[in-house]
Parts: sequence; structure tokens; C-alpha cells
Amino acid sequence: MSDYEDFETNHPSVDLSGFDDDFATAEAPEYDEVPDGKYQARIESVRLENSQKQSQSFVQSYRIIASNGRLLFIASTLSKLHSFAMGRE
Repeated sequence: MSDYEDFETNHPSVDLSGFDDDFATAEAPEYDEVPDGKYQARIESVRLENSQKQSQSFVQSYRIIASNGRLLFIASTLSKLHSFAMGRE
């Protein structure tokens, strides 16, 4: 269960309009994709989450040691993981 499940996005006491100008002019950071290959990495987190479609996902994040600490995220639905595990012999 997410902490945000019961969060009401249109609550009358929440006014975020003061951020509209900053949001409109903000630029998203650009990141190059991590090239295919083998890397030494440290596990940052591993968790099970419910997606918006209520399917469970296995979410992992790794910090690549030799690339200025870049983060790599991998998310797999449990049905994909189950299919993968069942297909191996």
C-alpha cells in the first residue's frame, strides 16, 4: 500500500499555483543512456510495488560505481518475472 493512495489531489486548502511559472520554465535534465555492458554496481534498493494498473512490480535500483555514481533503475512486473523463471531450465 502506497503512502499516496489516500492523497487527495484537488483538496481546496492546497494551492500550488505559486509554482506554475517555475514549472513552466524549468528544463528537464538530460542524461545519456547507460551503454550495454558489465558494470560494478551497488544495490541501492529492491522493493515490491503496485503499479497504476494494480499489478505488482519488482523495482530495483543500482548505483554504478565507476560512472560518477549514476543510478540505474530496473522495473519488472511479477508476471514477466514468473514467465522468465518458468522458461529457464
